[in-house]
Amino acid sequence: MRKLSTLERWGAVALVIIGATYAYLELLREPEGTTYADLVKKNNSLVQSVQTLKDQPPSPEGIGRSAEKLKTELAEMREELETLRANILTPPAMLEETVMHISEAAANNGLRVIELSPLTNPKFTLFPALQSEQKLVERSLYTMKLTGGLLAFYDFLSELSAMSHIVTVSHITIFGNEENGITNVDLVLFI
Repeated sequence: MRKLSTLERWGAVALVIIGATYAYLELLREPEGTTYADLVKKNNSLVQSVQTLKDQPPSPEGIGRSAEKLKTELAEMREELETLRANILTPPAMLEETVMHISEAAANNGLRVIELSPLTNPKFTLFPALQSEQKLVERSLYTMKLTGGLLAFYDFLSELSAMSHIVTVSHITIFGNEENGITNVDLVLFI
């Protein structure tokens, strides 16, 4: 039996490494490869559908079928929105109870509530995302003024984030007194 030359040995090692790497990558990426292949097939079928639509004028029947699909999707989205309102946002019947929980959370964390009242005509502009949310789900605005330690305020915010219904905090103004370490906080709550 003849001995392999150095070049032949390195070639054999390279072939083994390439083969092992290819096999490993095929095993590792196989699930993702299948998913991507399916997505490419769906995309290609959508492109073909669009191409056929461009070649043919729309028919009233086709438009009607599309409208029915859209109506179904819209109804599903409305159901999801109602579920969101019921489970995450504060129902109007529980608004006072939620406001009381917020006030209790402030007091339990060592803060003194100076003011907690509904805000009907804000003298500031809401952020665009909050404006659209306000119009879509009709959340209540409250202004709140607190005084106490800065760490107590942080604990209060942590407790708000753990409430069963979403309470969004916005327009925070913090000012303090270095002599006595008291922090005054003004904020707006979306309940």
